Amino acid sequence: MNYKDDIIISNKIPYKEKIYMGDIYMKDITYKYPQSEAKALNKLNLYIKKGEKIAIVGYNGSGKTTCTNILMGLTSKYEGIITDGQNLINLRNSISCILQNFAQYQMTIKENIEAGFAEHKFTDEEIISLLDRVGLKDIVLKLEKGIYTQLGQLGKGVELSKGQWQRLAIARLLANPNATIWILDEPTAYLDPISEIEIYDI
Repeated sequence: MNYKDDIIISNKIPYKEKIYMGDIYMKDITYKYPQSEAKALNKLNLYIKKGEKIAIVGYNGSGKTTCTNILMGLTSKYEGIITDGQNLINLRNSISCILQNFAQYQMTIKENIEAGFAEHKFTDEEIISLLDRVGLKDIVLKLEKGIYTQLGQLGKGVELSKGQWQRLAIARLLANPNATIWILDEPTAYLDPISEIEIYDI
């Protein structure tokens, strides 16, 4: 299929929304991709209570990722509302997420985690604590430059395994203390069963 999705990501809009603390109701959400007649979502109704953990499951192409993109404000032009009694136009300031194709930033380990909460200046100790929570502390501290190790294929960057990149993405999610909503889109796809249990217990 040849079309451009209307995924919108902008760093020019300041996040001035309040931190969201209540229930969420997605009401009559309908969406179809540009140049497609088929509806990815058709009058979806989803109620999520504060503090509740839910799993959205379905076949490939059933609209799971579209649903989370709408909730995060990454997809526009949908019908319906997201409400808590008021119309919640944007929840971005309240959300931390790991997308299906999570970012693998060609930066240092510390910078990769800091990207999860750019407003805060992290100490080395805070970064190491986050690495410890996702099981990467010992691996990182054995590296010559520790948390200042450059990652990726640029220059003398160190390449991580898919599972290690995924753990780093989870540490980035945990870095935002203001997030009241976590969205995890297949967050443990590259982890073994034991590691998967450890991550879900965080």
